[in-house]
Amino acid sequence: MIPFDDIWLHLRNHGASDRRQNEAYEVWNRYSEQEQQHIYAAITAKLRQGRFVHYNPVQAIRENAPRQRMLTMTYEEYYSEYRTTEPTDGWQQAKDGNGKMIYVKYVNPKSLCSE
Repeated sequence: MIPFDDIWLHLRNHGASDRRQNEAYEVWNRYSEQEQQHIYAAITAKLRQGRFVHYNPVQAIRENAPRQRMLTMTYEEYYSEYRTTEPTDGWQQAKDGNGKMIYVKYVNPKSLCSE
């Protein structure tokens, strides 16, 4: 896990305002550990290469977050595939707009090429 202080040091040294620190902290903590690692790696690589990173730390975090796509399966499709109703392989239970059970999974679009 990458502590917020680590990413904040890079963003602050890049010109981020201290008045946006609390908001940036809240946004940072909404991301999973894997997403935080992606954001940290993207921002630090861009800064090392002299590429643009937004001065607004909230915007910098959001712009460098992995893009995700939501996949869905009906209850029946999920059971047919996995032979269980327990969440597996990154899938989570949810309800659709009609209150029916579905399964959702968030994936990075680049990973869809290998599926």
